Amino acid sequence: MTARPTGAGAWASLVAGGVALVVASLAGVGTLALGGVGFGLLAAGLWRGVAPGITLGSLGLFGAVVLAGTVLAPLTTLLGGLGAVVAWDTGHHARSLGRQLGRESPTRAVELRHLGYALAVGATAVGVGYGGYLLVVGRLGAGSSALLFAGAVALLVAFGREF
Repeated sequence: MTARPTGAGAWASLVAGGVALVVASLAGVGTLALGGVGFGLLAAGLWRGVAPGITLGSLGLFGAVVLAGTVLAPLTTLLGGLGAVVAWDTGHHARSLGRQLGRESPTRAVELRHLGYALAVGATAVGVGYGGYLLVVGRLGAGSSALLFAGAVALLVAFGREF
């Protein structure tokens, strides 16, 4: 039995991190570089089963998306942030399953269910954040959009697990 993250969860985390990286890359080379470092740390953390690598990598992706949000549309920024948060959540879930049950255990159904819940909660937060942007405020400046995005992600983290 190995203590590395399970395969399906690790792949889901990398795909979600890839979404965040693509969004970050839309704003320019600087955010692409920061996102690339974050993605590399995430991948290394998943490969080795190291929690700080998963967290720091997701945080790097999140930071890149927040910086990109100063020039991107709010919905694009929110979706990139969702990718970073889902990468963090599914990465830690895969690591936890790998440590408790072993990488070789048949956990795909549990991992897909967890991913579905994470996406449902995240989509709700994105919908609330974007709905607030459209209905209440109208047009926000770039800094306000980044703060709105940070608030939506803070809501996700508040209901999440420990770092």
